[in-house]
Amino acid sequence: MLSLITRFKHFTKAMRFASFAIVSFCVCSNASFGKTDSSENARAEARFKAAYLAHLLHYSTWAEEDLPSADSTVGLAVVGDDRHHFAQVLLFLIDELKITIQGRKVKVFSLAHIPDADEEKEIFKDCAVVYFLKSEENRWSECTLCDKKGVLAIGEGSKYAREGACVSIVRSRNRLMLLVNREGFTSRNLKVSSRLLRLRSAVEVYKKGGCRFLVISARPT
Repeated sequence: MLSLITRFKHFTKAMRFASFAIVSFCVCSNASFGKTDSSENARAEARFKAAYLAHLLHYSTWAEEDLPSADSTVGLAVVGDDRHHFAQVLLFLIDELKITIQGRKVKVFSLAHIPDADEEKEIFKDCAVVYFLKSEENRWSECTLCDKKGVLAIGEGSKYAREGACVSIVRSRNRLMLLVNREGFTSRNLKVSSRLLRLRSAVEVYKKGGCRFLVISARPT
């Protein structure tokens, strides 16, 4: 896990100099999907995704009026079947790297499934990020929180971004990709950093289905 943190820090430094290399936060130097058993592959992939999400928080901006008071904690919900401990890894990264959302501490919590509508308001109080695992892709839009301003909606699988979420994290063969739906950001009163958009060597902006997507890809080494 310490290797993950070290590589994540190197990745962030590289981003500052516009030298993009997501592989810098590989779980281990020889990590590669498909070279070990499926359960180990899935756990490694979960760690990659957690690092992607932790990094993405740096490059997303919320309107102050959509966040709780400056001395409050912001919620980050992980929703779905978390058999590979994504939430646990994400919590570790956020704590160790002291990641905040515009100066506010982040509280990571997990839910096995989307709560009933009458429970959402209390469960998701002060929540600014919701991450849907693969298990929720066919019902994520039932979550009323997703349409709320100031909520960064992210999911595993391209269906999320194509259906209006802010970001999808997608696996394609032996690489992961971020699909960023810019309309998903603007409709929720959120912004994605222009610093990310200027990384032309690693970022492609294109139209698909009427939406503009930012694609970032990484291949484990």
